[in-house]
Amino acid sequence: MIDTSQGKAGTGYSPKTVKNVKIALQSCLQKAEDEELISRNPVKGVKLPKLQKKEMKTLKVNELSAFLNETIRSDCYEFYFLEITTGLRLGEILALEWEDLDEENKTIRVNKQVRHSKNGMEVSTPKTQASIRTISISDECLKLLKGLKAKQPVGTKLMFPSPVTGTYYDPKSITYRFHRKQKRAGVPQIRFHDLRHSFATLSIEQVMDIKTISHMLGHTDAGFTMNTYMHVTDAMQQNVADTMGELLKSKKDENEEITIKFPA
Repeated sequence: MIDTSQGKAGTGYSPKTVKNVKIALQSCLQKAEDEELISRNPVKGVKLPKLQKKEMKTLKVNELSAFLNETIRSDCYEFYFLEITTGLRLGEILALEWEDLDEENKTIRVNKQVRHSKNGMEVSTPKTQASIRTISISDECLKLLKGLKAKQPVGTKLMFPSPVTGTYYDPKSITYRFHRKQKRAGVPQIRFHDLRHSFATLSIEQVMDIKTISHMLGHTDAGFTMNTYMHVTDAMQQNVADTMGELLKSKKDENEEITIKFPA
């Protein structure tokens, strides 16, 4: 029997796991019902626990700068500069090869990901078509990557190989070291995935095109991006409302005639 209770952390299964189990069982038992081996599918009426979204935390510009300064001392500046300016998933950035970099067009091809499995490091194709994408990088980022490549032994395949094994980094190792760097930099403790959120949040705050941001993140559609970062768009809307309010208020206080013109 599956424990769907929402007890203390570490008890029962996560809501996502319960949902996946239900989908699998319901599919199997529906087949049995269709073939009249059972009178009804008992899983249809099972109520799922509510999915609890993990709290999203992001770093501000000054905090990202402090963190990047720490990574210079840790000799991994290029890795984090690329991450913070593109919002790549951890598995995606660890799977990057030099052949994925197009120096002439200043782009990076994202078409694989690496993850830790029971059989060791596993490289696979991203789950969604939207995750297979080509993203642009800045001039500074290209300069840093070219400098990094020049320091590596000739023939190095991976962009960011493990200095211990020479192959793919273990994501768990990156996460552990990431938290240590945050502590030394004196910035708020966040998950590695929150660097991706930081990229998206800052991009939206800079009023960048939502479709472009969605593409860079590898989201299926811009609607998902908007829903995920609604807290940012709400703040931006309030800023617009406050700005317009102050603009019209100041004219009223100055006894000026208020004229609002909209483009034809």
